[in-house]
Amino acid sequence: MVSELSILHNARYTGYQVWNKQRSSEVLVDPGDVALGVHRVRRGNPERAWVWSRRPAHPAIVTTEDFDRAQTVPTIRGVSRTYVLRGLLRCGVCGRSMEGTWTNGRRNYRCRPRAGQRHRSVFVREDTVAGHLGALLIRAVAVSQGRGDVEGIDAPRGLAEQAALCRSLALMITYRPDIPALVSVVRGETIIVRV
Repeated sequence: MVSELSILHNARYTGYQVWNKQRSSEVLVDPGDVALGVHRVRRGNPERAWVWSRRPAHPAIVTTEDFDRAQTVPTIRGVSRTYVLRGLLRCGVCGRSMEGTWTNGRRNYRCRPRAGQRHRSVFVREDTVAGHLGALLIRAVAVSQGRGDVEGIDAPRGLAEQAALCRSLALMITYRPDIPALVSVVRGETIIVRV
């Protein structure tokens, strides 16, 4: 089924035939090694370069006036979500950065294996990490200050403040699904907090 949005953005639905909407060009695969050849790249042409048929080619679904108005309205494609721990969590299986994803009404982080990798997808909920990040931060601050105890060290309570502290300490956090735990290395000392 064709969505209303795609109809309003496709000039063909005005009943007119439209040409020259895109152009293709050949681009070197590697400019440093011409022997690798070229690949085709398609790019959109500006509307002023489009060529319209003089008369309608088929019955219109959208008037040209509605089509023109629809082109000036910004498109909202979905809800923008913020993943506070973006760039801080690493996959404990392959070492790649975990990406934020929205599943079952919650923020989560996952690592999907690339082609050729044999591990299963790694998945952890943000609220699971948030519930244990404070403990990891307290231990990380103690180690970074060369202290043997954690007495008197406080971690921020909010997740955004905790993430900011992780960034200021240049702390990388690895999620190990096999244990499961959050793991970080500070000054050569491995800190493990089970989740």
